[in-house]
Amino acid sequence: MRPRPPWMSETDDAILEFYESLAEAGFRVALPPTVVWANLTKELQIIDRSRNTISNRMRRLTKAELLEVTDEKRRYYRITDKGLAYLNDELEYADLQLRTD
Repeated sequence: MRPRPPWMSETDDAILEFYESLAEAGFRVALPPTVVWANLTKELQIIDRSRNTISNRMRRLTKAELLEVTDEKRRYYRITDKGLAYLNDELEYADLQLRTD
């Protein structure tokens, strides 16, 4: 089982796994939180969280370098190599710390 530090939640895993499924299909795309929220809650019905929660969690995943912002103005996010490594259980617990910038 992959390590999950206290700051992470099952919502974070759902977000990362959604991006991973797109990457595995050949689409390593950048999406805004609203699109991720709509897919996870409405289309796929994987989780039941608010748009605000998804947006906040995506910002937090960026601080851990599991997601990256590709468009600062519109806040589009894409999974990073580190995010994919986390999902493949290739990271140590110490690698999952939040940046404090």
